[in-house]
Amino acid sequence: MQFCSEKKRNVLFLILCMITFSSTILCIQHIDADDLKGLNAVPSLISMPGYKLGTGICFSSDNTEKIKFINQTIGQNRAGDTTYKSEVLIIHERLMTHETTLYHTAAPHVEFHMISPVKYRVRLHNVKESFPLIVSEQFHNGWRAYFVSFTSDLHSVKAESISKYKILAKNENDQASTDELRTLIGSQLVTYVGDGKIKERKQYRYLYNGVKAFDHIDNFTIDFISKNIKGTVQNDNLPEGAFYETWFAGGFATKALNFDMPQWSFKGGLNKSSVEIPDLYHWKVNGYANSWWINTELLRMIKSNSRADQLFYKQNADGSMDFEIVIEFWNQRIFYIGIGVSMAAFLFCLMYLIYGWRKRRLINGGAKIYEG
Repeated sequence: MQFCSEKKRNVLFLILCMITFSSTILCIQHIDADDLKGLNAVPSLISMPGYKLGTGICFSSDNTEKIKFINQTIGQNRAGDTTYKSEVLIIHERLMTHETTLYHTAAPHVEFHMISPVKYRVRLHNVKESFPLIVSEQFHNGWRAYFVSFTSDLHSVKAESISKYKILAKNENDQASTDELRTLIGSQLVTYVGDGKIKERKQYRYLYNGVKAFDHIDNFTIDFISKNIKGTVQNDNLPEGAFYETWFAGGFATKALNFDMPQWSFKGGLNKSSVEIPDLYHWKVNGYANSWWINTELLRMIKSNSRADQLFYKQNADGSMDFEIVIEFWNQRIFYIGIGVSMAAFLFCLMYLIYGWRKRRLINGGAKIYEG
């Protein structure tokens, strides 16, 4: 008999985050990407100069329209503080000769919540400069990333708020202990622990024949918070947000139609609380995954154009930034719109039937009175 917690579904994603939420990306050009994909490619890739665990691999054939922009973008991010612990590597392979250029970048701390298979909320802490954010979901142009505003009170967790914290069933190996949670809160790597209300979750067990059977209900106040794994914490207490929170978002416009570095300008939308990251910064890496280059200069551009009561990032004493991103599969909106249209059509038909029924009833009633 084996228990199956709903939070276990995120364990694989959490393990992937140890790799994908790093600040290392490897660009490979002038070779056939198909020759380097699959298991046979592993020895060739990991033997490349500068490769290390956590390196994101960007094939030129996967980003044919953006590869020049990618190289220019990463190239402009060169030369940082040599005390930074991670690197961004651009490796050009020409005629089997490796030419490696090393750039320094800072690895931010990541706090995330997988709200659903089509939506993630990611809070990034201690961001010192632009960096690549890689999410291990199958690449699709429908995946979009948005800067979203947040309120400063979400970053002030009080010690007494974790007095009712407990380890959820069968999560002992993955969930942070009470002492670990205090450390995470003190380091501001966990910035929200819920609204204090009691919640419940059904727990299941698998029978020997593979059938999933209900076992019991867990009551809790604080949802799952993982251990700190290489600067990444899964915090399922982060707000889910409304399904429309990124609709009609603002964005950035540029007049550049070639691959030269564009001069971005902020363009507000009807929704003042979210701003879409330009598609030029959305790249395919590792042969399948989504990656966004997070340009911190765009964030500063938003702040200079937003209302005083809106906060798109928090400036820390050491000059680093904290901010929040929502990653969402845009095509899901078609599903929501379809539901809305279907409900509207159903209500219209229902009202039409009620109207017709009442009209016939009045006509029949009037006829009876006339006959009488």
